[in-house]
Amino acid sequence: MDSQNFYNRVFVPALEKAGIRGGLVWHSLRHTFASRLAMKGTDLLTLQQLLGHKTLAMVQRYAHLSPSHLKSAVKVLDNWNKPKPE
Repeated sequence: MDSQNFYNRVFVPALEKAGIRGGLVWHSLRHTFASRLAMKGTDLLTLQQLLGHKTLAMVQRYAHLSPSHLKSAVKVLDNWNKPKPE
């Protein structure tokens, strides 16, 4: 089965069945895959291998961090000078 056949026979019907409209394309899934792994702590070199990219710059184009993820990263500093409980 070639990629166009898969797209037409499997991907498009799955979108229709799920009620997903508005421009989701197969390629979007690569961005979601990379972003979710990055937000769970997967390092960029591992992402590079998983995505098959030659450069880390390309990985960074795919691995977008959500605003809530960025906010929680900064929130780590809220208690930076308080002693740790023993």
